[in-house]
Amino acid sequence: MAKLTVIDWRALAALGLGIPYAALWLADARATGAGLTESVPRWVDWWSDAVRNLMSTGELTFPIWFFALVLLLGGAGLALEPVIREPAQRRYPVINLVVALGMFAAFAFAAWSVGVEYYTA
Repeated sequence: MAKLTVIDWRALAALGLGIPYAALWLADARATGAGLTESVPRWVDWWSDAVRNLMSTGELTFPIWFFALVLLLGGAGLALEPVIREPAQRRYPVINLVVALGMFAAFAFAAWSVGVEYYTA
């Protein structure tokens, strides 16, 4: 019998795997000036500047995005791990399902936007 639970530790670990994608998003938002206010925490500025400086040469842009996409998929899989166990051991943590869905959505959006940018450039 399946159990409906609230959260499993894998949801928090999965969110950690989404950090590189968040860094890329922050660096892009800071570079374009879209979506961020002037009053962001200091670590956000430091993190986005570090990523932007790393990607400024253009040589590492695709490997960094590829790495972030793989981590998003890995995070979604990690969050879904309780759901994809053997039928007798399955649990359905609600927060894990939400995190996995969000990471799949972030993956789809990032893959689409990187693909459009790569193939139209």
